[in-house]
Amino acid sequence: MDIATILIINSLIATCSIRETARLEGRAPSTVSAALDRMETALAVPLMRREGAVLSLTLEAQKRRRVFNETAQLSRELQSIGGTNNNRAAISLTALIRFSVAAQAGSIRAAAKSLGMGQPQLTRQLSELERNLDCRLFERTRSGVSCTEAGKQMLTLVETIISNWEELSHASSDRFRYKLATCRVGSVMPLGHESNIAQILANLTAGWEKLYPRQPLSISANTAEELISGLKSRRYDAILIDHDDFSRDFDGRVVSDAPLALIGDHRVMAELNGDMATFLQKHRLALPSAKSGIRQHAMLYLESVLGPVSPSKLRLIEMDSIPVIINLVTRHGYLSILPEPVVARLPFPITQYLLGQEHRQILSFVWRRNTFTPTMLNEMVSLLTEDN
Repeated sequence: MDIATILIINSLIATCSIRETARLEGRAPSTVSAALDRMETALAVPLMRREGAVLSLTLEAQKRRRVFNETAQLSRELQSIGGTNNNRAAISLTALIRFSVAAQAGSIRAAAKSLGMGQPQLTRQLSELERNLDCRLFERTRSGVSCTEAGKQMLTLVETIISNWEELSHASSDRFRYKLATCRVGSVMPLGHESNIAQILANLTAGWEKLYPRQPLSISANTAEELISGLKSRRYDAILIDHDDFSRDFDGRVVSDAPLALIGDHRVMAELNGDMATFLQKHRLALPSAKSGIRQHAMLYLESVLGPVSPSKLRLIEMDSIPVIINLVTRHGYLSILPEPVVARLPFPITQYLLGQEHRQILSFVWRRNTFTPTMLNEMVSLLTEDN
């Protein structure tokens, strides 16, 4: 949430008109509509009833009207603290609470440690806040930081704004700080509980809770494309992806490198007499879907044996579940291509044929620069690689 959105919504509550609010705030109507969507999502309650082109306040909006108005007045004071009123500056509540933590700690380093973030990242955010407000908030010395007069005035405003926001959203201070402190990790979807990805994420979760019991860890699954996009937009602090071809705008490290193998029931694999192309075309093949790094490497191998792969050459089905694939292999005579360590752990009579050094499942842990302290980063990588 940010100050500009609060100001827009306060005007909208007063006017009950998207166009009139846009005129008063000097914004496009689409910006006002987007602000309403953000606020209703953040509060998890509807603020406006829509009856055709007419808007009216919901009961929830009426209950919050006084607090919205007070918060908007404080926000305008905050925007003009440097002598100019920059009502278009993107000042988030996250930035304000981080300013408050730094001001109270008297040290950016101590504040960064308390917030579980890198000192350079916090320094940049505070500098950006000063630029947006067109004033200095801190006096910086060798021993730490102290608030300027503007900073002291700012701190008083920030504490009331945050308190009001908690009242608006019915969120306690602990819950708000919980959200700020949470480390958000995205990952490609594990194919099953036997997969390397599932084991790596379990190691990270269990180890993190022991190392940082006061800092929550959130792990969510998504496609590789969405993970990269989320890392760029700061929706994620770090991601686990199944390839090593990531943007050099980020830092990363390979945390797992496992050989891929063609697998089949031992009776089916006994038919392999050296003519791999004929063998592959004779049997049905179950592979993860194209969004998987395993599938991409598998297709490179298949094309090296068969040439361009087409339905006439290969009977292929997609299945993003290792348990289902293993059932197809052991009970229905399918072939598959999976990481060798995954199959080695299974209690089934499965024969493996290693594809070669160039065909491997690579898992990379990728993060934005200056997101983690060196110590935290080393601990995370250690947890991610402890079984390798």
